[in-house]
Formats: sequence, C-alpha cells, structure tokens
Amino acid sequence: MKNSYKPFEFFYEWKGSIPFKQSLDIQEEYKTLSKKSQFYFLGFEVKTPVITLGLRADESHILFNDSELEKNNISQLKVKRGGEATLHSPGQLIIYPIVYLNSFSLKVKDFIIGLEKVSQILLEDFAIKTKREGKYAGLYTDKGKVCFFGIHVSEGVSQHGLSINVHNDLSLFQSIKSCGEQNRKHDSLSLYTSFSLSTEELFFKWCDKAHSFFNGKIDKK
Repeated sequence: MKNSYKPFEFFYEWKGSIPFKQSLDIQEEYKTLSKKSQFYFLGFEVKTPVITLGLRADESHILFNDSELEKNNISQLKVKRGGEATLHSPGQLIIYPIVYLNSFSLKVKDFIIGLEKVSQILLEDFAIKTKREGKYAGLYTDKGKVCFFGIHVSEGVSQHGLSINVHNDLSLFQSIKSCGEQNRKHDSLSLYTSFSLSTEELFFKWCDKAHSFFNGKIDKK
C-alpha cells in the first residue's frame, strides 16, 4: 500500500513476517531507489527472534549462552545503527524510515526526536502514556520500556529505525542487557485493554501519524 502527498512524497509498505536479514536487504534496495523528495517507511515483524548489536554494543551484552540461544531459536547479528543491544521477536512492530534527511533540513537528533514524538502521540490514542528516561532514545511506560530507537545514516539516507513491543514475548529480553542495562523492565501494548490491533494495523496508524507530524514540521521551514 502506498500514498503520495504534497509537499513531499510519502510512501509506506507492510512486508509482513520476514527474516531479519531480508529486511536489511530490502532497506538497501529502497535506499538505492529512493529520491530526495520522499519519505519511505518499511514495516514488518521478524519470523524468528534475533539479537541485534548496535554501534555501542558488544557480545558481553548477550546474557544467554549458546545453548540457551539455540533452545530459544535466537540468532545474533551486528548492525550499523546507533544504540546497544536489543532484541526483535515475532509480534514486535519494526519500522524502517528511509529518508534523505538533508532534503528536509532534518538533523539526525531532531529526526529521532520526531520518530519518538510520532510514537508517543500514537500510543496516547490508546490511553497509553509514555516518557523518555535518561539521555538515550526510547519510550517508557510506568511498567517498562515499550519503544526502541536506533538509526544509521548512510550517504545522507536514514536506515534502521524503531520497534514497538506489541504482542511479542517479553521474557526473551532476559537474553540481553537491553540497551546496556541488565534486568531492564519492558512493557507491551497487548497488556492494555485499550489496545487490540495487530502489528500491521498499528503500522498503518503509525504512518498516518508520521505523515501529519513531519508534514507540519516541513511546512514550517
């Protein structure tokens, strides 16, 4: 599904449940095809759990031994994004924004703050209040971390992005020092009676919020 609006083109596409490595190939493909006047959002969830290690992470952030990783079918992969270790698993919404930031006079920090704000506004629609904690990107409820952010900019194009705990198994976060912290608490949208969407439905609602938010920001420049 895609939509196009002025003053810039805005596209989004749901890829369903795919292997994580395939998502990396897809974002490289769209980076090549993207144009400087476009916002493009790729949404998906992973088929099997994967620990991703960002630029500030190392293997000491993985707490499960090889046997435990194999038992839970968890793979691991180093990726070129900001942040430390995080875990993606089925039922978690992952969104990759592929955007030429310079075309919209967007600094990396401001772009990440924008992605946070979009997510925060969306969750407020379900009476789920979130906040930041500390200096690193992320959104927390009173129960724990629910949204994760980490992007990489290559040749002026943003890659990687954000993930939101929707219906995923939170116990799997015990396999890592989540964002550098052991025993960090996590939350999931499925634990709230006010929320009843699938990851796909949430993705499209997130994109609608993103279009309105960034359209307003860019109009003011």
